Amino acid sequence: MANHKGGPAPDSRDLLLWLPLGASIEDKSPLAHAAEAVGVSSVPDRTGKEDGACQFNSDSYLAVDGVADFNNLDEFTLSAWIGPTTRREHLNIISKVTPGRDFNLQLNAQGHVITHIENQGYEFGTSKSAVPLGEWTFVATTFKDREWKIYLNGQLDATQRVQKNPVWTGPLLPVGNLCPQAGE
Repeated sequence: MANHKGGPAPDSRDLLLWLPLGASIEDKSPLAHAAEAVGVSSVPDRTGKEDGACQFNSDSYLAVDGVADFNNLDEFTLSAWIGPTTRREHLNIISKVTPGRDFNLQLNAQGHVITHIENQGYEFGTSKSAVPLGEWTFVATTFKDREWKIYLNGQLDATQRVQKNPVWTGPLLPVGNLCPQAGE
């Protein structure tokens, strides 16, 4: 996740979180946030590297600390390599949540990327294309000037304007399950 200013490289000062997930859960951004893994298992990544990726079930997640670093962003990008093996509503990828959704990136039951904020009601962006099951796909979304842009494998797939900005009240930054016991 980065405060999106021209597509930062992994060593950019604008990079707020970079979790190359696998056997080691370590933030490689300059901020070096701690991340606690709960119920997460290591699996081969998209290149076949053993223990190069994480597998999440409905109760597993990573809890990232330093949540205040992700407040009051004028613009940001959320991105991940994902390889879904099932379809169901609310397959959460990364969020800043509770009580509402400062931001959320997830898949819906049809495999479409859903991204949204909450500010006295939810405002969504939804991809036109579905993410295929059993294949690795690079998903990214940017939020700037009250506009979501959703990319699949580097190609712009959808754009959605919203009326408000995030409220920046969420104290949790989970990867995987939305929050403990949420089943998302």
